[in-house]
Amino acid sequence: MLNKVKLANGTEVDWEEFSKWGAIKQHMSVIGCRGTKGFRHSEKTRKLISDIKKKQVVSAEQRAHLSKVMKGKYKNCKKNLPIHTPNGLFPNRITLYARMVEDGFASKNYAAQKIRQWMKEYPNDYYLISG
Repeated sequence: MLNKVKLANGTEVDWEEFSKWGAIKQHMSVIGCRGTKGFRHSEKTRKLISDIKKKQVVSAEQRAHLSKVMKGKYKNCKKNLPIHTPNGLFPNRITLYARMVEDGFASKNYAAQKIRQWMKEYPNDYYLISG
């Protein structure tokens, strides 16, 4: 009985075999996994997420009020400023990225990287227009 090790799943293993296992395997075999049988994380997580989302619901009136209060708050952010390019004037960087993706030039991330690069290399051709 002394040369047997009882594992978390209820089985018993000889000490000689158990001592040949690695430290992680020994630990996980003796302690077992965290969750108990029959416990489903998804149910608990779904309930938690639904509770959080219920608190985040914004009515149409609140949305209208927020748009009045926040008007012009992010107007001067760099990503929201109009950008001048050799191909014309774009209302903001995001529309320019979308246009580049539509034209098949690049992915959105690559397009953003190229615009930043072009703005540094060609400041006379690519520049932001401050409002």
